[in-house]
Amino acid sequence: MARLESKTVMGYLSIERRHYTALFSLIAPATPAHRMLDPYAGEGEFIDVAA
Repeated sequence: MARLESKTVMGYLSIERRHYTALFSLIAPATPAHRMLDPYAGEGEFIDVAA
């Protein structure tokens, strides 16, 4: 990504759906007592799916 384009979106790059499975494998052992924070939530699509 070009620097100017990166500045335009303020460095935000959304997570593509094809990567969700890999990310879920990292948090799969979570129990209801766990909390999850997505500091790069953007529109919040990933956190909605993860919840």
